[in-house]
Amino acid sequence: MEATEDNKHPEGIDVADGHREKSEENAGQNPAANQNAADGAANAGASNPDAEAEATEATAEAKPESELERAQREIDELKDSWNRERADFANFRKRTVQERARAQGEAVARFTRELLDVMDNLDRVLSIKSDNPEVQNFVTGVEMIRSSFVGVFQNHSIKVSNPLNEAFDPGTMEAIAREDRPDLTSDTVIEVYQSGYTIDLGQGEVQSLRPARVKVGVAPKGEKGEKGEKAAAVETQATPEAAESPDPEAGDTTE
Repeated sequence: MEATEDNKHPEGIDVADGHREKSEENAGQNPAANQNAADGAANAGASNPDAEAEATEATAEAKPESELERAQREIDELKDSWNRERADFANFRKRTVQERARAQGEAVARFTRELLDVMDNLDRVLSIKSDNPEVQNFVTGVEMIRSSFVGVFQNHSIKVSNPLNEAFDPGTMEAIAREDRPDLTSDTVIEVYQSGYTIDLGQGEVQSLRPARVKVGVAPKGEKGEKGEKAAAVETQATPEAAESPDPEAGDTTE
């Protein structure tokens, strides 16, 4: 009871309560300092979370960039693959068209070879000379038939060669007979026994269906006493066996 009474003011006021009220009063008199202290404590406590947030944002920004690069690389690879496939298909289509055209040309060539004997028979009829009107009318009809055949051949890129009075070409002609001709300056075809036929297969490729079988007039030797390559080819092709007529109906081939 005495201690309790000693802690009290003579007027009955508690001393401890007075000190507490004084402290509260001092704190209330300086609110700015208290706010600064609170902010400093808050900032100190929040410093680590800010650093972690920045690191997280940097990682988040780097991740979309890597995914974008990967997506762009995949797009480029797909484009490259698509271009390659497109080029391969274009080459395949071009090659298929060429092969188809060549196959068609080969088929036409095989069929045309079967018709060459028919054309030869028509040519033999046209070689007949007669003053008989009936024969002349018959020959005229045969000539019309032959012209129709030639028109069909032209539609399929087939060319008929009748090299009369042309320079001898051993590449497209076959010499059946030869004759020395002093009046000629070069080896020249002086008679055609059978016409030649060629077909254009496309792409600049021309195939010989049959060489023209001819009689060649051989020009005299040159000043150096040597024959040209064409004259040598004529001598090689015009063997004694070949000098005979290719067909009994063609008549005498030598003069």
